[in-house]
Amino acid sequence: MKLAHTLTLCLALSAPALAQQKPPVPTFSPVTIDGVTTPAGLVTVSGKTYVSLDALKARGLTVLAPNSLGLYRYPKTGAPALKLTGCRNEWLDNGVVRLKLTDIQVTPEAWQLKIDVQASTPATAGYLEDLIDFTRLFAVTEQGRTVDPATSGQYKAGLSQQVMVSPGRTEAGQGLVIQDANGTGGERLARLTLVPKKDGKTQSVMNVDLTCQR
Repeated sequence: MKLAHTLTLCLALSAPALAQQKPPVPTFSPVTIDGVTTPAGLVTVSGKTYVSLDALKARGLTVLAPNSLGLYRYPKTGAPALKLTGCRNEWLDNGVVRLKLTDIQVTPEAWQLKIDVQASTPATAGYLEDLIDFTRLFAVTEQGRTVDPATSGQYKAGLSQQVMVSPGRTEAGQGLVIQDANGTGGERLARLTLVPKKDGKTQSVMNVDLTCQR
């Protein structure tokens, strides 16, 4: 009887300690960055608030490699000026490719984009597919849905045909298609991030804000 009483007392005393060891419960809320809202993109744990990777990607952040993130990279001093962020109908240049997104249409199966492209310099002339990794592009819809072919089999992205680029000569109206196996739902894209090839001559991504037009 005395032993049972002792065990009961020990369990009663240890109960508060066990309760304190429960992992903290995170709370989620939407976050808006540069006008793009990501549902459950803000996470609060034990009074500290974090922004989810999805929300940062919606802002234009690119995963360059595991545990390596970046918005963009600048050229060395003396190199040509880069234009890495802009609107529709605005030329962007990452030092390898000059690119302008001129049109975008939504179908039930895909987003169909038209781009004008050039090589930035004679040294970077070649096939566009060797300069930009379209399998790693990243987009966000106006509803905050992320479109990421690199991590989701739901999406596939690529050019309609092979494109050779050279400096000073514009290859106009080239087709870039982002397929959605589950259907686009008529959602319009708000942002598009284009990522260079890993073994290319630049690591500078280009971000197009599809909510504005020049």
